[in-house]
Amino acid sequence: MNGVEDIAMRLLQATREQLHGKPTREVEPFEIAQKAGINPFSGEYETAIRYLLDHGYIEHYPNEAVSAL
Repeated sequence: MNGVEDIAMRLLQATREQLHGKPTREVEPFEIAQKAGINPFSGEYETAIRYLLDHGYIEHYPNEAVSAL
């Protein structure tokens, strides 16, 4: 795995751990980043999230406040 894939997989694992046993698919991104040991304000975080989105591992959570307008 390259650096981006490694970071992405760490984020994915932290996401799965956060969702375990919950009836919702909503997550706390900053908590996940911290659990994975990644700065949520870094470029590597953004790149890894884009990787996960582009490869279908995760999807955007619809913002109900915006979609209700």
